[in-house]
Amino acid sequence: VIKRDAYHSTMLQDGDEVEVVNFVGGG
Repeated sequence: VIKRDAYHSTMLQDGDEVEVVNFVGGG
């Protein structure tokens, strides 16, 4: 689970960005 505090840090990473999109998309 991605915390809101770490959300911005996760978006900075290109590799994790894809995982974030899938997570938000319901995947």
